[in-house]
Amino acid sequence: MWVVREGYEGLVRGNTEYSQTHGVDPPAVPLKDDVVSQDEKAVINNLRFGDGSLLRDGACDYAGGRTLNGRYIVRVGFDDVRGWFSEGGTLIGTARSKTFRTPEGRLIAAYNLIKEGIDALVVCGGDGSLTGADVFRAEWPSLVAELLAQSKITEAQAKEHAHLRIVGLVGSIDNDMSMTHMTIGAPTALHRVCEAMDNINSTAFSHSRAFVLEVMGRHCGWLALLAGLA
Repeated sequence: MWVVREGYEGLVRGNTEYSQTHGVDPPAVPLKDDVVSQDEKAVINNLRFGDGSLLRDGACDYAGGRTLNGRYIVRVGFDDVRGWFSEGGTLIGTARSKTFRTPEGRLIAAYNLIKEGIDALVVCGGDGSLTGADVFRAEWPSLVAELLAQSKITEAQAKEHAHLRIVGLVGSIDNDMSMTHMTIGAPTALHRVCEAMDNINSTAFSHSRAFVLEVMGRHCGWLALLAGLA
């Protein structure tokens, strides 16, 4: 399992900067000494061990030499991301990517995915993120064909990554996705608005004033309506 730091911008950057600086690809995550068989190594390497602790701690370096500097596609395991569900915000970072909006940028992103052996993406975001994912999916066959024509990937890689699987998760505080009861992030935003209203209420009461609180929500009034009812 992998995490792409800073969204599509990280997908375009990949781990190229690290490889150019150090002359090698990012090192594999070390396994425990008592893991001996290849089957055990394969299972544990995919499920448990990764560099998620670097992401969790907000650090970029370990004393032993492991680093996130120049690395945007990072291996993680289930143990590395344990407890993230209860955390607010975007723990892996986010950034708008002008490069990904271009065909050249999406070609680089496709190469980075194939290089790391990734054939599926889980995209959590709003309209921009999910639209970008749909465009990327539609162009994927032509991107793979172009990389093969440029001899950047082998025929075996092209065959193995002929299809890109994508799961889209709607992450929006606006709660404006049809056929969806609740979008990711909407309840958290509502709680923050209610906390702000509680804090403002004491000031308004003491000064006998009325305050108008403007909240986000784009073209959907769900956040304002529920905050008003609360």
